[in-house]
Amino acid sequence: LTPLDVYADADAGACIAREVQRARGVLGAFIYRNAEMAPKLRCVFALAEQHGLTLIPPYDHADVIAGQGTAAKELFEETGPLDAFFVCLGGGGLLSGSALATRALAPGCMLYGVEPEAGNDGQQSFRSGEIVHIDTPRTIADGAQTQHLGQLTFPIIRRDVNDILTVSDEELVACMRFFAERMKIVVEP
Repeated sequence: LTPLDVYADADAGACIAREVQRARGVLGAFIYRNAEMAPKLRCVFALAEQHGLTLIPPYDHADVIAGQGTAAKELFEETGPLDAFFVCLGGGGLLSGSALATRALAPGCMLYGVEPEAGNDGQQSFRSGEIVHIDTPRTIADGAQTQHLGQLTFPIIRRDVNDILTVSDEELVACMRFFAERMKIVVEP
């Protein structure tokens, strides 16, 4: 194995390719494999087992959930309790970690997950009570192009989140423009 193998969904597109080029400068040589999700995961799990590697998925892992929860923890430590907290949603790592921190530090706070309309698997799952799988959504919110919530993230979200809302790509663009023009901050959709 090279020092780092990066597996990315074929639908991830140009954004992932740019990140791979940036990472090469920091991490050195590695393999970028553009593959469909299911065969990619089988390959990754096989390599991890074969070489005794630790596999940490992007959102459905206790360490990821705990780490993502630190963002909410730091927010509450700085601001104190909030009336409402809106957290972006892809596979659920950030939202479930934020939910754990919110319920511990600001139990009265209303907590909402927010995901793209085109990829509302989280909203469908939340409302149906079971994980809903969808095709890879077409949205500018490339970090939220997940196809389903995780086995670990979903129960936390169901228990601790008040609701899941959706936004259109047009609304995302308007918000990005607001941040850029008024706050001089460049944000991801």
